[in-house]
Amino acid sequence: MSYHSPYGPYPRPYYKGHRRKQDERLARELFYGTSAISKEPGRLRSHYLIPGSPHECRAFEALQRLMLFSCRDLSPAILGGLLGSLNPGGNFERRLVFKFRRKGKRPNFAADLDVALLVEGLICRGWKKEGAVQQAMAMFGLSRKAVFAVIKRQKTASVA
Repeated sequence: MSYHSPYGPYPRPYYKGHRRKQDERLARELFYGTSAISKEPGRLRSHYLIPGSPHECRAFEALQRLMLFSCRDLSPAILGGLLGSLNPGGNFERRLVFKFRRKGKRPNFAADLDVALLVEGLICRGWKKEGAVQQAMAMFGLSRKAVFAVIKRQKTASVA
């Protein structure tokens, strides 16, 4: 069953008092966090919204508005279930919850990719592996052990 908009094929205005670009930015922060370069090692770090914070609540509301606006062809029952499961204060029986996969220090895959690409690029240009690792150590302020750990993580991630 397909749901068709009563507005026809013409673009309709977004919700009054809200901007779609702003809602997309908030929803992106909900899923991916914000990235910043840390001062000490100079690597990219992701920061996620604090669970239960007002900023996270606004991000959930923005995601709900985007879904209501954009998912016109989705079954109303499925869309209603999705929206109800995202509402933390609602009375829907099921919840979609954003959780971190593991506790403790997690590797930053974007920063790891930067290091691994540098090392692989230097090796492809004719550098010896040890020289490429030394260059990565100097550029990113990492130890030799950390650079090799990054390379190993990237190799296992690319195989899986």
